[in-house]
Amino acid sequence: MVEYRNDNGGGWIHPPVFDYFRFLNVRNSPQAEKLQTRIAALDNLPTLPSVAVEMVRRWHEPDLSIRSITELLSHDPSLSAKVLQVANSSSLGLRKKVTSLNHAAALLGLNALRCITLGVTVFQSFADQKKEWAREINLDEFWRHSLAVAVAAEMLAVRFGWPNPEEAFLGGLLHDIGKIGLLCTIPQDYVPVMEQAAVGTRSLIEYESESLSISHTDVGKRIAERWNFPDIFRNAIWLHHQTPQTGRLKPDQLSSLIYVADHLTRRARIGNSGNQVFFHDDSWLIDNYGFSDNDLHDFTAELLSRAQEVGGHLNLPIPTIDIYLKALEDANRSLSRSSLDIETERRKSLRTAEVMQIVSEINQMRIQEELEVDLLARAVNLIRDRFQLPWMVVMTHDPGQMAIEGVICSKELGKPQTFYRSLAQVNSTIDSDLNRKGILDLLGDTVLSGGRRINLRDEVMRVLETGQLSAIPIEMGHEYRGECLVDTSGSRIIDAESRMALDTVIEAAMGLQERSHLYRKLQAEAEALIEATRRETETMRQIFHVERLASVGRLAAGAAHEINNPLAVISGKAQLLMMEEKEPKRSKALQEIVEQTERISKIISDLMGFARPTQPMVSEFNLTSLVENSLQMAHHRFPRTQVAQVIDISPDIPDLHVDGRQIEQVLVNLFVNGIQAMGDQGTLTIKASYQASSDRVTIQISDTGPGIAGPDLPKIFDPFFTTKREGEGTGLGLAVSQRIIQAHRGHIGVTSHLRQGTTFTLTLPCGVEHEISAHGREKTPAMMLRQTRKHILLVDDERSLSDLIRDFLVHAGYEVDQAIDGVEGLAMLSSSVYDGLIMDIRMPRKDGLEVLAELQDTTPGIPTLVITGLATNEEIDQAKLYGVTRVLRKPFQLDDLLHAVREITKST
Repeated sequence: MVEYRNDNGGGWIHPPVFDYFRFLNVRNSPQAEKLQTRIAALDNLPTLPSVAVEMVRRWHEPDLSIRSITELLSHDPSLSAKVLQVANSSSLGLRKKVTSLNHAAALLGLNALRCITLGVTVFQSFADQKKEWAREINLDEFWRHSLAVAVAAEMLAVRFGWPNPEEAFLGGLLHDIGKIGLLCTIPQDYVPVMEQAAVGTRSLIEYESESLSISHTDVGKRIAERWNFPDIFRNAIWLHHQTPQTGRLKPDQLSSLIYVADHLTRRARIGNSGNQVFFHDDSWLIDNYGFSDNDLHDFTAELLSRAQEVGGHLNLPIPTIDIYLKALEDANRSLSRSSLDIETERRKSLRTAEVMQIVSEINQMRIQEELEVDLLARAVNLIRDRFQLPWMVVMTHDPGQMAIEGVICSKELGKPQTFYRSLAQVNSTIDSDLNRKGILDLLGDTVLSGGRRINLRDEVMRVLETGQLSAIPIEMGHEYRGECLVDTSGSRIIDAESRMALDTVIEAAMGLQERSHLYRKLQAEAEALIEATRRETETMRQIFHVERLASVGRLAAGAAHEINNPLAVISGKAQLLMMEEKEPKRSKALQEIVEQTERISKIISDLMGFARPTQPMVSEFNLTSLVENSLQMAHHRFPRTQVAQVIDISPDIPDLHVDGRQIEQVLVNLFVNGIQAMGDQGTLTIKASYQASSDRVTIQISDTGPGIAGPDLPKIFDPFFTTKREGEGTGLGLAVSQRIIQAHRGHIGVTSHLRQGTTFTLTLPCGVEHEISAHGREKTPAMMLRQTRKHILLVDDERSLSDLIRDFLVHAGYEVDQAIDGVEGLAMLSSSVYDGLIMDIRMPRKDGLEVLAELQDTTPGIPTLVITGLATNEEIDQAKLYGVTRVLRKPFQLDDLLHAVREITKST
């Protein structure tokens, strides 16, 4: 949270510039260098007596003897008496009273004598210090602690089997000598540090390093070096705060031994050296150094007893009652601190729980169809209510939109109000990359969701003058997204922790808005994915449909030729038999044979038309004529139907540019479907109108039949789908019709209601312009000899059909020659003269079109009749260009065949 207070303390202001600060490293500062220089000088430290100096100098001499030490001590009677007192203490374990230095030296040994002598010398040198700081720091307590650590170190050395436990005594006595060095050198700096550590929660050495950039262990090492102490003592003084290794300690680990001894001494509450913090408990001693609960009890009791005795000899009594009172005081202080810590943690936990409750309520707000800013308003209102904020404004900016949306809450407004501001309306030069100053500059006249108009800048100035304004930047993923302004006066925002809590819940509200944004984005992407899946499914369906149609086309092309020719033979033979049959029952059976062959031919024709659609050959046609012709053809199939017809064709409809034959095929199919659906009764209505604006004609064909069921309606144009009874349809009629209309750039649709009827609607353009293919070139007929009987050449590879046509025409008075294919036919044409040519188009070796092309040069103008079952419209049109006069589709009626032959030969 960023806060801005004015000089009068009456609110908060927004500074024009943010200042950034850095902390200086105190270790590199001039003050630190000066401090270390003073410590290095150690001017105020006492000097060791000449006896101690000489003993330290000769510490490592191989010829140093007990006699030489006693000679040194004899020159200082006071020091000799102190050494005798210490030697007679029970802590050293001597069984007889010692009355002379020689006797003490003989009993103690060389190493013990010199350690006791040096320790007593140092102790007396510092114990006599009477400085001003000694009134603030209890020096006796310090020396009691040091003396107890010395005793504890010696006891541990014995416990671990060290050869010279007296060295541990001296190391323990001197381990904190650096603290005395700091008190003597810089008491004005060090006394506050010791007072801070006495009530703090960290160790004294941490406070030293933080405040002085040097520790008492560093100073103690320098003192030991100045006094030329052996390395074993220098290192023990310097490293005694390093956590030791676990397990049995070895004689070269004096610093680790003193660490454990210091812990045991502070545990026994003997003396005070400034450290109040324990880093280990009894389990640490038990697990790592072989103590048991009883061992710790006995060790502490012996430590107290020995320390009291040695302290008495050195004029430093350690009364037991004082230790207990001190332990009680420490315990009460510790309990008081713990209670305070517990209460602080309890309040912190309650506040955390309350914040988490608010965050939980915000996160549980459901993201549905609610606008993102309205969802944000609910969260902001919850925050304002829980923190008792009198006024709150949140403004957010989506980088993807040139707009700012926000929420304002106050006691005066009641419920939260939302607002929206377009950046383009505020300033056309503002881009989407706003910073804090940019978004705050946009404060101004704003219309709230409730219709009220306010000036946000005036609102901010009012809070600035009468309250306490806090500005909280809103960031999402390290990107600046907006600003939150709150008035904290009279609220629950009273300290840094409550302000951090406010930051947390505002962040949760922004997270809610971001989740809402992501939800809508994912929803849009899901809808797009569903649509893409639907399109993919439709595409796959169409691909499958096209592949199926291709298969149907290949099947139809292969089978139709093999079916049509025998079908034509069956139909022709049945017709011949009908001409000679006198018995009515047989004549009726033959008629049914002919009708069924026509039905089979119609199925094949529809199948071929669907599998191999032809492009429309466009010409001008009158719609009324197309409708009438189509109705006539439909009624030809249902001559006895009683269905009524209503024709309503607008007179202003212009001629259509269509393929008339194909449009009639569509109309006939729709008329037949309607008549079949209605049965014997009903009304078939044909309406047509013209829309001049789009230059289109709309044709509606309605019946009053039973209608089409809802599930069937979407499949009505699918190939092979039919709602008719078996035998009434193939399911290809509407599919073919749809393809024809689409080829004309039109549209066909259907609506239907059960028990009310069905309506098909066709829309066709009127002004489609296509070049009309030129028809056959004019040729001068060749001069042919006339005969009394017309001479016909019949070319067809289907022998049965060819024989049938020959027999029929011969019976009708024609002379007929037969050729099996195009090659044989051309040979016969080159050697004979014929009045007419009858031929198929699809034949082996040389097909009909190739024959016709050659005849243009050899026998132009010969009247030709084409009989075909498979030829496409394009092939038939090409045949007409070569001069073909008539075309019959297989199977055909023999009467139609005779009529066509007479027509092509009448002029020859």
